[in-house]
Amino acid sequence: MIGKYPQLLKALLSNCVSNISGKELTYIIDGRSWVIKEIGKSITKSLSQRNQLAARISYDSIGIRNQIIHFGSVGHFFIRGGEGGWHKPHSSNQFILTWFHVAPGDPRLAYMKIAQEDLVAIHTSCNSTKKTLIESGVNPLKVHVIPLGIDLSKFHAASDEEKGSIQRSLEIPENRFVIGSFQKDGEGWGDGLEPKLVKGPDVFVDTVIQVKDLRPFVLLTGPSRGYVKKRLSENGIDFKHIYIDNFSEIPRMYNALDLYIIASRVEGGPMAILESWASGVPVVSTKVGMVPDIAVDRETALLCNVEDVVSLVSNVKKISKDKVLRTQMVKKSLEQVQEYSWDKISDRHFIELYKPLV
Repeated sequence: MIGKYPQLLKALLSNCVSNISGKELTYIIDGRSWVIKEIGKSITKSLSQRNQLAARISYDSIGIRNQIIHFGSVGHFFIRGGEGGWHKPHSSNQFILTWFHVAPGDPRLAYMKIAQEDLVAIHTSCNSTKKTLIESGVNPLKVHVIPLGIDLSKFHAASDEEKGSIQRSLEIPENRFVIGSFQKDGEGWGDGLEPKLVKGPDVFVDTVIQVKDLRPFVLLTGPSRGYVKKRLSENGIDFKHIYIDNFSEIPRMYNALDLYIIASRVEGGPMAILESWASGVPVVSTKVGMVPDIAVDRETALLCNVEDVVSLVSNVKKISKDKVLRTQMVKKSLEQVQEYSWDKISDRHFIELYKPLV
């Protein structure tokens, strides 16, 4: 991770150069989150390569003049949770904010009614967040729902032979039902022993414990997974945690899986729904974020109500035992995910968010 001050200096130099290049989009990324960075890189790369709009990423808006600035992270837009206000770049710029998901009681919601006056548009990836923003006083005409996208050149479905090879390389025991969970679900950036409940780590572990008869092996990635690892260990569930520094390593992790479980209470995406689909991995998920917007129950995922462990368990067992259903779901998902390539999603960003400002 680049340090804060070198990051700011790099952003300032890059931003000053961009000011002489004419109207362009600067997508502001969060230095701590490679997920936000990948989203920003994917959108700006697609726009630039197809000559729709000159676009780039930056870690900060410092020094930018007469440009379109898109804050890709609400955490980077607000200062100290909102109490200190929000970043206000030079008034010659036009501002857009992305807010993927709103945690219950988020204090920043109280500031959005005022902050929206500085924004020409607010983007989110799902209808549930749109509903929350509007209920908090945000102008419905400013809210645009555009789902996340995926780089289909990086993800593919693995053959049985390839899956077996990857599992062996990861030292996953043979003949196990491999369940994936690739996220950050602990509070803070340390060990993550305190669960981040909006991500549902407690629901995830409760579900896995109740399918021990399937001989599950849990593959984990992401930081701050201490709570999940502790509870899996206490309940005799075998697992492996691989901390991934680079997004390019993620596709290989998916190709080791038999199932991906999304057990969250609140989401904006998650990216995992698209990544699983593109990797030929069945999904059991709670109805969170953009999942109910894009998935069809029993066609592209098995869906459950939030916190419904009984249904999650039932659906996990159904996937493990019903080969016909599993095959049909994978086939349909591989077809469906084609609609979410970054080129198609960035087209929507251009038409709905950026074109009116150029």
